[in-house]
Amino acid sequence: MYLRLSVTDACDFRCWYCRPKTEGGSAPATGGHLESDDLLALVDAINTATPLAKVRITGGEPLLRPDILAIVSGIRKLRPDVTLSITTNGHHLGKHAASLHKAGLDRINISFDSLDPAIFRRITGVDGLERVRSGVKAAQRAGFESMKLNAVLLRSGAGAELGKLVGFAAREGLEIRFIELMPSGLEAKRYREEFMPSSEALRALRAEGGYRGQLPSSGTALRYLFEWEGREVAVGFIPTVSEPFCDTCDRLRLDARGLLRGCLRRDEATDLGVHLPRGRDAVAAVVREVIDEKRGPENGWNTTPMIQIGG
Repeated sequence: MYLRLSVTDACDFRCWYCRPKTEGGSAPATGGHLESDDLLALVDAINTATPLAKVRITGGEPLLRPDILAIVSGIRKLRPDVTLSITTNGHHLGKHAASLHKAGLDRINISFDSLDPAIFRRITGVDGLERVRSGVKAAQRAGFESMKLNAVLLRSGAGAELGKLVGFAAREGLEIRFIELMPSGLEAKRYREEFMPSSEALRALRAEGGYRGQLPSSGTALRYLFEWEGREVAVGFIPTVSEPFCDTCDRLRLDARGLLRGCLRRDEATDLGVHLPRGRDAVAAVVREVIDEKRGPENGWNTTPMIQIGG
């Protein structure tokens, strides 16, 4: 099983597709996060219910959490053989990359939605492109051999910069993945205007030349090999909306408040934290119930903003 663990819904970026503004213009409130020991106890219970092959730490921005290194090293101690990764906006990676590597982190995915400073600022609300680029370099220097760039497919963002983003990934020796925009928590009008299916983006890239063929899939990502600017680069697409993979989904999502979700297409969440006093086996039994209720595609989508779910 693959666990996505959101350790906070705090973030210093305001990416509109993840963190919709409330009527008053403020971001969703944070608070009520479990302490690291309780989060680790829940991870241990989930692993008891179903052995974890992969754990991805998400947010919000996980590097804003003061005890992030304790969480990384704690998971590594619980499951020495688990593939342990993190998804970050990269804004604080320069400071933390070396320590994360030392704590036992295997992989890093960096959100990277535009190479244009103005577009980057419009999407994220932060004038931080160069700092994120510096974070990429810091992670490379720290010794991370497995790094990927993540770009959400927005018509006004990555969808208009496909070749530029692939070129950047090729020059940096990184794989890039384009992720379809999900409607969770978004206004329907904006979603319709911005959504770009993976198939359209792939056709656009192939039209620019350099296509060399399909690569083996990795998890939910369909991967392709391109030659770009004289360099080979792997390009992945995650077609969550246009080609749902619900029937093969092996993901669980645990948020910073202890809520466990088995599916992004349903609003249901189970509070594992309330069961902590009953012990690991009791929590594991509840986890098994959530797994048993996982099922195929639904018509709707979770209405909770992605920043609170963890992606």
